[in-house]
Formats: sequence, C-alpha cells, structure tokens
Amino acid sequence: MSKNSKEEYMKRIFITGATGFLGHYIIDELKNDYELIAYGRNADKLKELYSKNVHIFRGDLNNEKALYKAMKKADIVVHAAALSTVWGRFKDFENANVRGTESVIKTCKKAGIKRIIFISSPSIYSAKKDNVNIKEDSAPKKNNLNYYIKTKLICENLIKKSKLDYTILRPRGLFGVGDTSIIPRFIQLSNGDGIPLLNGGKHLADLTCVENVAFAIRLCIENDISIEQIYNVSNGEPMTFYDLVTKLFKELNLEPKFKKINPTLLLAITYIMETFYKIFKIKNEPVLTKYKYNLLRYSQTLSIDKIINELGYKPKLSIDEGIKKYAKYYKEQKS
Repeated sequence: MSKNSKEEYMKRIFITGATGFLGHYIIDELKNDYELIAYGRNADKLKELYSKNVHIFRGDLNNEKALYKAMKKADIVVHAAALSTVWGRFKDFENANVRGTESVIKTCKKAGIKRIIFISSPSIYSAKKDNVNIKEDSAPKKNNLNYYIKTKLICENLIKKSKLDYTILRPRGLFGVGDTSIIPRFIQLSNGDGIPLLNGGKHLADLTCVENVAFAIRLCIENDISIEQIYNVSNGEPMTFYDLVTKLFKELNLEPKFKKINPTLLLAITYIMETFYKIFKIKNEPVLTKYKYNLLRYSQTLSIDKIINELGYKPKLSIDEGIKKYAKYYKEQKS
C-alpha cells in the first residue's frame, strides 16, 4: 500500500452522507489516521460525529455554496450520500442522486480535488434470473427495475466521465448495528404474515458487514492501483436465504415465521401492488416490489476476486460475527 509518510496519513477526507448508516462507519474506520470532513443534513447526528479529527458541516449536496465551503480544503472525496430506497418518484432520485453527484463533481473541480471514491450498488446487476459470482464488468448499461438502480447507473457514468481519479465500489447488502433496512425488515415480516419463502429459500444470498465496506474504502484511499477501477464488495460468504434467516433469528432468540408461497402467484401480486401504488400516487413503499421479488426469488452473489487480488481485501468481520454483534445490540435495546 502507498503508506509512504506520516503526512499522507493526515490527508483530509471529505465524506458525503456522513450521517447515514455507512457514513458513520467510514468515520469510525478513518478518524484515527486522517483528518475528516463530515458533510450531511442531520444536525444532531453531525454533532455526534464531531471529534478532534472530524470537522462537521451541515448542508445539502445541491447547495453548491455550502458544499464548496466544506470541501475546499479536502484532498479526497468519498461520495456515499444517496437516496437509497426501492420506491419513490423519479424526480426525487434524480435530484438526490444524479444532480447531487453532478454537484459533487463540479465542486471537486472548483476546489482542485482530483480523487473521488464513489459508493455505488450491486443492485444494478439485478435481473429476473439467478446470477452467481458476478464480476464487475457484468454491469448492464441500463437497468430500469427501479429508480434507485437507474440513477446509480447514471451516476457511475458521470463519475467515469468526470476526468477525476475515481474508484467505484459496489457493496452488497450492508448490515450491522444501526441498520434500518435488512434485519429490521426481516423481523417486521416475521411479526406480520411471515417471511415469504419461495422454492424453499434455496437461492443464495450475499451480504456484507458494514464494517468491511468502510475497510474497503480505506484500502482504496491507500492504494493508487484502485484509480479508475470498479470493485465489488461483500463478505464472500454466500449462503441460502433460508439458512441466513434461520441463523439470524437464532442469534436474536426469535422464532422466524415463514410463509411458503408460489413464485408465480407472488410475482402477480407484486405487479398488481406496484401498479396500484403508481396509479394512485401512493408515496409509501409497497410491501412487495419487483426488486424485492428478485431478492426473494433469485440467487445473486458477487465475485470479490478483484478487490482481494489488487487491494488485499480481507473482511474484518465474518457474517457470524456481524450477526452476533447485531444480536447483542438488539437484545440490549429490548431489555
């Protein structure tokens, strides 16, 4: 790795989305070795991040004046901010993700910052089929499964054409303490009608402890080999959906409730539900979407050979360790 001097360790890293789930872990990973600039919209969460090596700035990505004021002394930008959900209006995703990324690129150039690490998503690979050991060059040029995926692909192209020294990371299924998506949704489904189980839950799921994604970002910062490269990130421990959920609930001391359902029937229900929500312009996220159906129906696992071979990536936490860490937190919150 290019750790050549003490001075390099104290480069200034600017982090968008610092108050988000991943942002918090990026700061924990880097704050002892770098001077960090945390940029986000949540004032209370920003205050929690403040420390000796962490400077905080509140602002929106599309407020270029505030963005420049915060970013102007940075050496490297980690662009982790995004509207990350499976449902919503295109103009909201376009404004947050596309316009926001355009603003970050423009401000980098204005501030003379050449290096950017962009956090994308392997959801861009999502398709109506099993897809195992996906390599980085397998990404489609377009994927209109949902607006998040569509705008992530647009943003990747903006980054590639930016003439900045970029790295793109595609981390799969982030979970950990603070997760508001994966594990809480499993619990919610289990407490309701049950977790849909298609074909016995034999399809493969591929998750990543959020700490490992933050570590992958460190590796990109500290190795110039990563410039103009794209890397998949996961724990490299794919397992069947049924085994994963069973393992999780065992650590939580909960009994998972599954609901066996025919895949064809579930797909029909999904199309009806999405159509209903669109016609009546319902803002809330449907219980079922085509993207969620793909997650429940098909295998999707990533090849992480590239980041292992080029950057020496090795997960800091295993899936078992990540689940136990989350379970401990969950039980403490319940007690």
